Amino acid sequence: MRRVSHFNEDWTFIKEGVPEAVGLPHTWNAVDGSTGPSLYYRGECLYKKEFAAIPIAAGEQVYMEFRGVNSSARVLLNGEELGHHDGGYSTFRFRLTDALKENNLLEVYVDNAPNDYVYPQKADFTFYGGIYRDVYLIVTDETHFDLEDHGGEGFYVTPHLCGEGASITLEAYLVGDAEKVVVSVDGVGETRLSLTELKEGSRPTKFLAQGSLMIPKVHRWDGLE
Repeated sequence: MRRVSHFNEDWTFIKEGVPEAVGLPHTWNAVDGSTGPSLYYRGECLYKKEFAAIPIAAGEQVYMEFRGVNSSARVLLNGEELGHHDGGYSTFRFRLTDALKENNLLEVYVDNAPNDYVYPQKADFTFYGGIYRDVYLIVTDETHFDLEDHGGEGFYVTPHLCGEGASITLEAYLVGDAEKVVVSVDGVGETRLSLTELKEGSRPTKFLAQGSLMIPKVHRWDGLE
């Protein structure tokens, strides 16, 4: 099971050393963002939030999900860097579990300064800085689809047409001690995926599960009929 909750309230925003209580989503260019490309603030600011221990059962894992932070983000929990993300328009997640304490301080350094490595480089819109989309806290079972798989769900389905039928290639990235992965498709059947450990000795353990399903006859849809 997966438990998901908003994490938008009670943040402190700090720009040039001046703190301000804010809720998310938030941008520091709400006012000056319409003044033109040479006038609105572009640089690094800090968001931080204090929170108490998260009640979890043995083995459960905790993630933080950011739906959109522009343009780059560096995330720390209790002084330990969890990761860095470049790109202002995509979801990303970091695992918090090992860094959690009774009392916690989450810090997110956000930077929308001009650079030569985060796209787009030029546009006819403002590069608003901030955590401008929702943030979520996610608690999962010990074994789960990999939530750090490029902001995706860790599960891929790829169709291949062949005559009147089709095959479906299945790939799943898993975290934890997976023993068996079975995929069932209504009206088609089920298949057991093969498991390959991605990095021996890593903790938590990560696996790639792969397999395929055949569909003897498919109804093709072209978006019109």
